[in-house]
Amino acid sequence: MSLNIFQIWDSIGRKTPFAVRREDWGEVFYAIVEKIECEKMPYGKAYGISVAFGKYSNHFEYNKNWKKSKLIPNCGNYQWALVENVDLTIERK
Repeated sequence: MSLNIFQIWDSIGRKTPFAVRREDWGEVFYAIVEKIECEKMPYGKAYGISVAFGKYSNHFEYNKNWKKSKLIPNCGNYQWALVENVDLTIERK
């Protein structure tokens, strides 16, 4: 069952950072969620970076809000899954 980023964040004890992947992404792609703003579950704003092949990726560059503030596009959609055992220390270039 796919969840949104806020449901995943809630299920892991509301801790950041954590990694998520959209259900239609390949295994080498994920996003690192660095910050959550959630006034009313299960919606809000999630901020972070995109990762491909273990390195920073500009995959979200198409989105002006991400470029400006690192707001992850479509974070409220129910198409995300938790990704475990990945490097969470990758930095935005």
